[in-house]
Amino acid sequence: MSSEPVNGFETAKSNDNNDNNDNNDIDNIDNGSLNAEIARVLSEQYPSLDAANGQIIWSEYLMDLPRKTDLYVSDVHGEYEEFSYILRGACGGVKRVVDKVLSNLRDDERRSLVNTIIYPEQKIKADASSSDDTDRWYATLISRLVLVGRTMADTFSLEQLASAAPREFSKTITELFGRYCETELSEVSIAVAAIGEGCAYEFSVALCRTIQHLAVDHLYMLGDIYD
Repeated sequence: MSSEPVNGFETAKSNDNNDNNDNNDIDNIDNGSLNAEIARVLSEQYPSLDAANGQIIWSEYLMDLPRKTDLYVSDVHGEYEEFSYILRGACGGVKRVVDKVLSNLRDDERRSLVNTIIYPEQKIKADASSSDDTDRWYATLISRLVLVGRTMADTFSLEQLASAAPREFSKTITELFGRYCETELSEVSIAVAAIGEGCAYEFSVALCRTIQHLAVDHLYMLGDIYD
C-alpha cells in the first residue's frame, strides 16, 4: 500500500491487488497535519486570539439561554389553513403567554389579542375601524403586544431578536422586546411616535409577526405533507 499527500493530508491509496480493506482512511491521517489544517481554517475566521475567545464566550452565552420552543407537526396532508393557524399560534403557545402575562384582562379580551397576533392584517384593520378612539386603541394594543413580546424574547439574544423582527422596524422592536428596556415610558413614547407618523397599523403588524417568529424556533414536519 502506498500513500500520497492530498490537500495537506496523508491518505491511503488502495492497490488493485490488495484485498485488505479493514483500515479506514481516517486512521491514515497524520494527527499533526490534521491539527494544522484545523488551525489554518479557524485562523481565517478568527485572525486573533481575542477574536477566538470572543466567539467562545458568545457561544457559551447562547448555550446558557433557556431552551427555545420546538414545534412538531405531522401529517399535514395539504391542509394549509389549519397548518398556518397552528404555526402562527405555536400550537397554543401564544395563548399560554397571553393568559400568563395579561391575566388581568377579561377572557374575551385575551382571546381577541391572541387572534390579533395570529391574523394581524385582518384583525387589526377590522378592530381599529370599529373603535371610537383609534389612537387610544392602537396605544393600548401596542402596549399589550410589547408585554407579550418581552416574555417571548426571554430565550433569545438581542442579535437573534433583531433578525426575527421585520427589517423596517428591527431596531425599535429589539429595544422594546429586549431585556434591558422595561420602562413603561418607552412603550408610550414609541406608540405615540408610531401613531403620530401614521404607521401604527404597520408597526402593530410587525410586532405580531415578530411574536409569531419568536414563538417557534424550530419546526419539525413528520409524515405526509401532501396527499
